[in-house]
Amino acid sequence: MIGYPAVNIRQALRMYKKGWGCKRISYIIGCYPSTVKRWVEKAGLDKHPGPAHPKALRKKLIAEYQRRTDMSLERLAREHGVGHESLRRWLRDAKVPIRSQRPTMFNRDAILADIKEGLPKGDIASRHGCSESWVYRIQAGH
Repeated sequence: MIGYPAVNIRQALRMYKKGWGCKRISYIIGCYPSTVKRWVEKAGLDKHPGPAHPKALRKKLIAEYQRRTDMSLERLAREHGVGHESLRRWLRDAKVPIRSQRPTMFNRDAILADIKEGLPKGDIASRHGCSESWVYRIQAGH
């Protein structure tokens, strides 16, 4: 396992244990999929049983998406190592309405005032009906 830092190898093996595929891991680490497969074999890990995203994970993400109104679909997917298009498809299949990423109306000046007060971005987003990413965008554009 010479040639790559041990940190990268440990990270790749952790991702593999979580159900990530070799191709996706290799993209993130910056190596070939065959390299990841070799690390997995040397570590003695079994091949993934069944689908990469079990039904329990799908149900968990759908429930979390419905509960966390301040979090975008893309961010939730990224935090759980799932493609955002997969999450979008699961939500559509479960007949869950997908929230617009752009708030229909918000008061930019009120959001900027809350930012200046030092309120957490999540609280500001919840208060004004937009995502945290919009709060960051408003802050960056000021």
